[in-house]
Amino acid sequence: MKVNKKTNIIVSDLNSDELLLLLKEINKTPLLFRRQLDLPEYISFGNEIELNNLNMASASLTVGLFNDVHELSGKQQFVVKSDQTVDVEITTPILGNDTDRWDLFYDMYDILSNTGATIGGNTSCHVHYGTHMINTPHKLSLLLKTLVVFEPIIFKFGYGEDSLPRELLKYRENYVLFSPMMTPQRVKRFTDALDNFNFKNPGVMNMAFRSFLTCDFGFRPVFNFNNFDFMKLQHKIGFDAPKEDDHIEVRCNNGTLKPEIAQNYINLVAHIIWAVNEDRIDEKYIEEQYLKYKKKKYNFDYHYMIIENQEEGMRYNRMLSGFDNIRMDKALKLADMIFLNDIDKFYFLKQYLKLFNAKEDVVLEMIKK
Repeated sequence: MKVNKKTNIIVSDLNSDELLLLLKEINKTPLLFRRQLDLPEYISFGNEIELNNLNMASASLTVGLFNDVHELSGKQQFVVKSDQTVDVEITTPILGNDTDRWDLFYDMYDILSNTGATIGGNTSCHVHYGTHMINTPHKLSLLLKTLVVFEPIIFKFGYGEDSLPRELLKYRENYVLFSPMMTPQRVKRFTDALDNFNFKNPGVMNMAFRSFLTCDFGFRPVFNFNNFDFMKLQHKIGFDAPKEDDHIEVRCNNGTLKPEIAQNYINLVAHIIWAVNEDRIDEKYIEEQYLKYKKKKYNFDYHYMIIENQEEGMRYNRMLSGFDNIRMDKALKLADMIFLNDIDKFYFLKQYLKLFNAKEDVVLEMIKK
């Protein structure tokens, strides 16, 4: 599918001077909440919001409002810290891209931000995406390859307005359980199985699925496929309605009380899923980049491990710190591949490059990345 250059800036084609002008303009443009995104109606998602220090009375009122008025809350998990405050996780039901649901989504964040809640160093804003349309081995393989090729981009984007990931994703002292989902050797084995999918031998394929998922799920830095329905893979193109037990989860996002940031989180991976489903992904580019990925060794390719000494912790931190680097060419390629309008590209680049009133010399330095 070709994008019309008259209505959509192809950012990867810009020369350095044009790119600098564009980034300066993006830096000045506010990130606003939108009442609808450029997404098809079959895309579904859910949002988990982690908060600290909610007043108990305010928390109870908030839950009551969601259940009785907004009907936005599927479950609440309260951990009482004291007589006055609680830490809370609020999980929405399955949502879609229509103005009524986005209005409720905005109201939810507005109410929470006015209750005295805070975002701590270890709070996250997880997003669940319905993957009912990713129902063939080829589509799942392509989705996995696309996610890992752009994993560093998604990870850094997930910091929101921050320049670093939350503390919980960094190495911690004392026997930290680490169970990576998207490390080269495990993903390679699984995509190889998908690329040679045998419909006549479902038992073998089921073993491949189990092997891919055999790890402890207590620590998932970026992606979690634990609730993906692998048994739906088939020949046909059509797809069923979204189900709660068929989704992937993106866990790297830092906590936020800003609905525009939370919406931007949702928009990025939703567009990747949409692009995979509608064959907009540049498969030649993905395969070339994925070949490089398969050769990497992070030393974390086991089903699980215990980080129990400083050397192992340093290796893990080096892996994460490499994700902090700006990869301009790859970010521009992703923007052109999945987004069909300027505003989606601009909002993506704003958050990925942290163009929230950055200094001019900082913006200038970015085009050299």
